[in-house]
Amino acid sequence: MDTVPELLQSICQLAVEVVPDCEAAGLTVIDREAPVTVVASDERTRRIELAQYRDGDGPSLRAARFDTETTVHLDLVEAAESSGQQGDFGFTSSSTVDPASSPVTGASLPQLAVAAGVTAIASMPIPATVDLHAALTLYTGRPHGWLPESLDVADALITYAGDAIAIAYRLRPR
Repeated sequence: MDTVPELLQSICQLAVEVVPDCEAAGLTVIDREAPVTVVASDERTRRIELAQYRDGDGPSLRAARFDTETTVHLDLVEAAESSGQQGDFGFTSSSTVDPASSPVTGASLPQLAVAAGVTAIASMPIPATVDLHAALTLYTGRPHGWLPESLDVADALITYAGDAIAIAYRLRPR
C-alpha cells in the first residue's frame, strides 16, 4: 500500500470478501495527532458512517472510543419506530471527516441504513496502540442479523488489521 487510506480501504474490502454475510464495511481510526479518518467499502456505507460523525455518536465511534463491541439490529429499530416505541439502540437520532461539511444531512443513521437495506451493524474495536483507536464496522442485510460464525471470522481479521494499522501509522510521513 502506498498510503494509510489505501491500507484502510483494503481492510474494508477484505472484510466484505471474507466475512460471511458481510455486504459492506467501514473503518474508523481516531488518532490523537490527526483528524478522525473513515473509509468505507462503498458509497452507501460511507454515508452511513458519515452520519455518525455528524451526530457525534454511533456504533463505529462507540467501538473505537470505548473499546467495546457494538451490535445494532436495525430490523428491531424499524419495528420499534413503527410501533411508536423509543429506545437506545446504541446510537442517537472517508476521508478526513469534517461533520459540518458532510454531504449527509437530515436523515438519521438508522434511516440511512434501513434505506440501504441494512438489517444489522456490528462494530468491533481494533487493537492498535494506546494513542490510536480504531473500529471495523460490518453491515449486513441478512434477516435477523449476524450468525456467530460470521463475527468469529471478523474477530480474526481485526487482530491482523490492528497490527497493520499500528505499523502504518508509525511509518506514515508527518
